Amino acid sequence: TEGRGDEECDGIFENMGVDLNRNFPFQWGRDDGSSSNQCSQTYRGDQPASEPEVQALVDFMESVFPESQRPQSVTSEQVPLNACDENTTMGLFIDIHSFG
Repeated sequence: TEGRGDEECDGIFENMGVDLNRNFPFQWGRDDGSSSNQCSQTYRGDQPASEPEVQALVDFMESVFPESQRPQSVTSEQVPLNACDENTTMGLFIDIHSFG
């Protein structure tokens, strides 16, 4: 992920970069589980899929799953968590973690 330059967070540099799990477009921007604070460990980024790793995965998933399964909007205000029909919609769950 892209770092935040030389921005200092509380006198330390340990929380550098965007949390990729929180950068995916679906439900992006929710404050219950992610943060807009660049110094937070749960920083979601400036915008949905702003990180190249996430954009590559989104591009791949869009090439695999038909558009008819995707909601028209991916913002947290417009798409409820249960927006997809569980009987006809397939999906993919990705969980990205690294440490150190």
